[in-house]
Amino acid sequence: MPETPDRDSATVRAALKKWKQKRAANSAQKRKEGEDLKDMGNGLFKKGDYEGAVILYSQVIERAGPKPVYLSNLSAAYMKLADYESAEWGATGALLYDPKLIKARYRRALARKKMNLLKAAMSDLKTILVHDSGCIEAQKLLDIVQNDWEAGDGIELEDGYSTDDQA
Repeated sequence: MPETPDRDSATVRAALKKWKQKRAANSAQKRKEGEDLKDMGNGLFKKGDYEGAVILYSQVIERAGPKPVYLSNLSAAYMKLADYESAEWGATGALLYDPKLIKARYRRALARKKMNLLKAAMSDLKTILVHDSGCIEAQKLLDIVQNDWEAGDGIELEDGYSTDDQA
């Protein structure tokens, strides 16, 4: 017996509802797994196991997606390992998703200072102070970076590309 339009519509609606429920359950499971891995990474970070934290934060990003807090945490772990290029990469990734994330912008400024990209570091620090004029750490670091820049320190990239306008 052929399906009637009403019966077809009800079947499609029921299938769609079931699919949405399954998708929501999968999404909730991914979020929980991501938060659990992030918490384990935070525990390793607090214990000083920065390499272990990098591994767990990377797993979180693979499984749960590149959320700003995960990328920012990854950046912090890379900073502790003195891997400043990776720290800048993580912080920039976080800022692509949330440009106002002050922790990520500060971490990127620190990484850039360590890489002697002072102009870019100053740009990040000034942006922080626009959003949070009371951020004492950013103001102190900006003073240091500006003094270094005025003393002739810092490098300009060969191709004229300046990273100070990124994210």
